[in-house]
Amino acid sequence: MKIYDKKGSALVLVIIIISVVTSMAVSLLSITLTQLQIKKSYGEVIKAFYLSEDGLNSTYLKIYNLIYRASDDSLEKAGDYLKMYPDDLIGASNTFEKNYKLYIESNAAGCVKSTGNPLIEVLNSGRIVFIDDRLTLRVRSKYENKSKVEKYTAVDIIILIPGYLDTKSGNTDFTGFLHFENFQT
Repeated sequence: MKIYDKKGSALVLVIIIISVVTSMAVSLLSITLTQLQIKKSYGEVIKAFYLSEDGLNSTYLKIYNLIYRASDDSLEKAGDYLKMYPDDLIGASNTFEKNYKLYIESNAAGCVKSTGNPLIEVLNSGRIVFIDDRLTLRVRSKYENKSKVEKYTAVDIIILIPGYLDTKSGNTDFTGFLHFENFQT
């Protein structure tokens, strides 16, 4: 009976073990790289979200300044009215309110729009008008990063009308006449 020579069998076993360990290492490396890519992508999405939201915050400041300018212009118009009718505070108040509304309605969309990054768009269809002394301006902000990750945020910006006498006396906090509703991502 012939006995087989077992020389070299250890080499075959070592090659098999090295192959299995290498396969496991390659799989582990692949999983790790995939996890890193997912983490990086998630970070880009979060960053895009915050930069898109920053566009809405910048829009808030633009509208705040618009309200301030509208109030100044309306106070001037009401003052002109009082020069003609010195005892008619109701007429001056109505002049203030009508001019304020017209100023905001005429300038709100143009004040908000931005073609930069983030891109700011007004989503209202038709003419922007006050309804029941409240103007709702629907605004969307879109940010796109270098990797073409896009994130949208939208909000209704509510603009109210300050009182004539409070504004005239300088007791108006304009932040109370401007707020966000219906924030969406």
